Amino acid sequence: MSLSELLRLTGASGDEEQVRAYICRALQATDVDVAVDNIGNLIATKNAPPGTPMPTPRIMLTAHMDEPGMIITSIHSSGMLTFKPIGALDAATLLGSHVLVGDKGIPGVIGGKPIHRLQESERRNIPRMDSMMIDIGAADEKDAATLINIGDYAVFAPASGSWNLAGTLHGKALPSRVGCAMLLKVLALELPVAFTAVFTVQKEVGLRGAQVAAYRINPDIALVLDAHPAQDFPGVDAHHQEAMLGAGPVLNAGDNLGMDVPLTSWLARVAATAGIPVQWQAKPQLKRETSVMHTTRTGTRTATLGLPCRYLGSPYQMMSQSDIDYAQQLITDALMRLAKGESLPC
Repeated sequence: MSLSELLRLTGASGDEEQVRAYICRALQATDVDVAVDNIGNLIATKNAPPGTPMPTPRIMLTAHMDEPGMIITSIHSSGMLTFKPIGALDAATLLGSHVLVGDKGIPGVIGGKPIHRLQESERRNIPRMDSMMIDIGAADEKDAATLINIGDYAVFAPASGSWNLAGTLHGKALPSRVGCAMLLKVLALELPVAFTAVFTVQKEVGLRGAQVAAYRINPDIALVLDAHPAQDFPGVDAHHQEAMLGAGPVLNAGDNLGMDVPLTSWLARVAATAGIPVQWQAKPQLKRETSVMHTTRTGTRTATLGLPCRYLGSPYQMMSQSDIDYAQQLITDALMRLAKGESLPC
């Protein structure tokens, strides 16, 4: 298993099969019990024999498999493809992006009206997404229809790697695939604690997989791995730079996204003991899987480990390897403390 392999896979919300199949193969040689539910979540249970009840507290870790993408809504007479977004996309970053369309991965480019044909007023505004089309180089509608079907998914083409600048990673789908890679690493460890790791689906279109998984597993504690918008960009006032690359995972200080404040504070103390830097965020900016899990059934104590990520909603994102390593250590240390019977504060 490697992160670079995960980043090369396609997995728009509702079409996560490539990612799910890869993770299933990665878990085949392990002692993990694997199941797939009706909505497509991949559920991996560690250290709990099948058919036996999970010991308490029931612990669940989640990371989502899906990435933002597009769905083809029509084929224009020119052979270009109209589309609607799946998940959160930033229209300002789309023009000129390289995409892959449909099961065959037909290459295309997101295009719009040529700049020299724009009115002065149009040049001052961000192009609307509904004015863009995907150009696959087809001669006309009939030509395009031999390759593309209405309802096909489109995703950004892979372009990932590691820069030798402060250990920075860049690529598409980083917010989801980094979390998946981290869960696979946790499942590979020999930890003296039972837990369930869920690779969820359809996070980008309504947190659907997390809600279904929480109802099925009914955890006492749920820790979510997800990206957090890094705002350390020139021109952004220092007091608005609430998350920065390389400064550690982000913990949320408020409970407005389903965060359990005592649980989050406990994670901060675990981090401090291990010398792991963390960043605090008090303003709700993104819907988290915690926001649907914490009120499922009789309620779940939830917290998110946010990984600072630049350029969310764009074709390619950027993360720091050190933040990933710190978050990985924090998850492991937290599980070890729970394994030793440490009580969580109320």
